[in-house]
Amino acid sequence: MRKTVWHVAEGARLHWSEWDGEFVLFHENTANTHQLNLFAATAVRFLSDEPASSEILAQKTAAKLGVDVDAELRDDVELLLSQLKTLGIIEARS
Repeated sequence: MRKTVWHVAEGARLHWSEWDGEFVLFHENTANTHQLNLFAATAVRFLSDEPASSEILAQKTAAKLGVDVDAELRDDVELLLSQLKTLGIIEARS
């Protein structure tokens, strides 16, 4: 069984700003601006560096934020991936 690997959408031009721990992502391709929390911003930045499965992304994000990987975090990662896909920020690699 193949695991889905996620990456920032091909050709996506993303611009970041941060103020006092709040992250704003401007997706130039869609002209949309998104406010992200630390969890989401960390995950997107990891996917900008290299593709990852949801499990690897959960592990890397948890390690960076100093939290445990548990069922709730895995669910949060799956929900985030779904939302980011809907927004056109990420896509699955086959």
